[in-house]
Amino acid sequence: MKKNLYFRSVYKSSQALEDTVLGSTLRILSLPRTLLEVFIRKNMGERFFSFGTATFLLIALAAFPIVLGPQLQALSSLTDSSRNGFGDYNSMREMNTMMEARNFGGRSRGFDWGYFFLHHLTWYLFLGAFYYFALERRKEIKRLPSVFDFGRSSVDPGEIHPRFWDFKWKNQSVDIRMIETILEPLFFFVIGAVLIILQQMVGYLILLSSIGYWMSYRISYFQGDQFIMDTIDEMLFSQEKANAFIADKDPKETNGVRYYGRKPADPDTRRKVAEMFEEDENVEVN
Repeated sequence: MKKNLYFRSVYKSSQALEDTVLGSTLRILSLPRTLLEVFIRKNMGERFFSFGTATFLLIALAAFPIVLGPQLQALSSLTDSSRNGFGDYNSMREMNTMMEARNFGGRSRGFDWGYFFLHHLTWYLFLGAFYYFALERRKEIKRLPSVFDFGRSSVDPGEIHPRFWDFKWKNQSVDIRMIETILEPLFFFVIGAVLIILQQMVGYLILLSSIGYWMSYRISYFQGDQFIMDTIDEMLFSQEKANAFIADKDPKETNGVRYYGRKPADPDTRRKVAEMFEEDENVEVN
């Protein structure tokens, strides 16, 4: 296959910064996606699911309530005080007092273990379930055919739960794009919202992770769409080269293809220049 150097230099190169930003964003969003995906997917590729990332998430999130427990408790108390009708000044003063006093080595009331277990027990139950399913996903990867023997793709996103395939929208079956960008993140969003109503801090974690899940797949599909459109455009630029560059026809006659820049006045010279627009991409292996 030949690649169109003009298209890649003038059009595709302008997307380099966008591709870098989206790629970095996807790597960040892989964290909240991993946190949820282990529950509803199985048989994932070894480069799609990282057990090391799952272990990192477990350690970081396990420490989160302990480190920020006093601050979260003070914030909750402030919210309760506001609901009970206390003035803003008194509420803020109460929160400041609690923020100073509620820590492990505090000189005042100390760490409230009752509050901690009431609001954070479900957090650790969720992390325990998460790590159990992460271990299951790792076992599946070891049992699957080898990537190096072309048995499977290393970036396989795994098998979608059958319940999502059974879902009907306006009496019609849903496609995989709708499942990954709407149904799966919405499922966790609802769970998170219910837990928030029940005053469980893990609800915020699940809800925010569901938003990251949604963004991750939206970006992936956006990048896929862009790649396909780039491929189609590159083909059109090669097909319409004679009309758009050599004959210098109007874009309405060239399927919208337009070659920017000054062109040689002589058509024969333009033809010689146009011959240099393409380069063979085939690689021979001896």
